[in-house]
Amino acid sequence: GEDNSNKNSPLVFLEMKREEKHEFYLHKGHYFIAQKNYEEAKTNFYRARNYKETAEVLTLLAWSYSLLGDKTQAKSYCLKAVQIDSQYGPAYNDFGNYILADGQVQESLRWFELAKRAHNYQNREYPYINAGRAYVLLKDFDQALTEFSLALTIAPHHHELHETVAK
Repeated sequence: GEDNSNKNSPLVFLEMKREEKHEFYLHKGHYFIAQKNYEEAKTNFYRARNYKETAEVLTLLAWSYSLLGDKTQAKSYCLKAVQIDSQYGPAYNDFGNYILADGQVQESLRWFELAKRAHNYQNREYPYINAGRAYVLLKDFDQALTEFSLALTIAPHHHELHETVAK
């Protein structure tokens, strides 16, 4: 059986506190993103990172930087996230988005593929939607439709996507 004698040790307590603070600042960061206060969001994601550096918090920092117009920092934080956790899908997807915005369409598709294969991804439809957007830019409408359709099988309630496919 497990030894529970350590459950009330100061170390376990501190670890719980760190976890709580990390979560607290993550939520605050998301709140400020929703308020379109990206500078304050970034500050809170940095605070969360001080308690625990995860691929998620690095990807959120990247997102803050992208919303503040700093694509270089955004890309750099996505790459750091991938180094910490090679299975964290959003980091690949977001990096793909940033370089797609820079016009690196073919290269972005490689990143969307990596995002699709990552194990840790809640919104699995995003890399398919983004790959679809890339194929539209390449005027490969058949492949774009395939990507959008796959996205729809993953997220059937995505209304915007239904409209895109209809178009």
